[in-house]
Amino acid sequence: MLFANRSGVVQAGRYWFTSGVAAGHPGVGSRLLGVLTQDLEKTAEIGVCLREDTLPQHGYLAEWGFEERFRSWGAHLDLEKFEPRRFDGLIATLESAGVSLVPYPELPHVDKEERLSELKREIDRDAVSFEPIVPSDSEDILGENYLRDGLIVAVDSSGNFLGLASLRRESDGEIGIGLTGVRREQRGRGIATALKVRSLQVARELGASSVGIGGAAGNPAIKHINQKLGFEVGPEWVTLIARRQREPASVVIHV
Repeated sequence: MLFANRSGVVQAGRYWFTSGVAAGHPGVGSRLLGVLTQDLEKTAEIGVCLREDTLPQHGYLAEWGFEERFRSWGAHLDLEKFEPRRFDGLIATLESAGVSLVPYPELPHVDKEERLSELKREIDRDAVSFEPIVPSDSEDILGENYLRDGLIVAVDSSGNFLGLASLRRESDGEIGIGLTGVRREQRGRGIATALKVRSLQVARELGASSVGIGGAAGNPAIKHINQKLGFEVGPEWVTLIARRQREPASVVIHV
């Protein structure tokens, strides 16, 4: 038994597929991969994304020339078991050092949107991702899918924006975790943890019973923060890439 679903073009020159093979059918995965890609001309590379604990089942990928390119992870938190008071001491320490955690609507700065845009650009530059992130303005985290009350900004006594944490409304209506980040020179003080604590409190106040999050394996610090908060981290997802031609088209298959 096998199945395949062409998920459509999500970027210019890029196609996404979903495929799978039932247990006990050796050799089918390799043949399915050939069928999925045989009519895609001028394909520069083929990517496969699969869970690390299923890697031994996909040994045939080496025959296609696949090599590991990227790893990521996902995690979930039961908000009914979340205990924000465990972090009261951390937040008090930051407050005594002049760092306030302020919801975006309560920021008094008349130029707060410009400040937020500049902060996000700096955070984007340090983000670990499958492909380079093109720095953008603040429109996405201030867009209709993001929750203004769930956008928490760390501000020092001079009014400088040090970091942010955000919440967004997912396509299924549930609340999800958005961008979290802190300026490079401010890291190691616990600001990211404190920001996430406040945003998770907002998520619970808005009725969410659980939230999910993901990140790059190349950024162990953010994974550690989420584990401290109580997130249960699942197996890593591995993206493998096989180069083909030089034309700017690519295929990514989720297994």
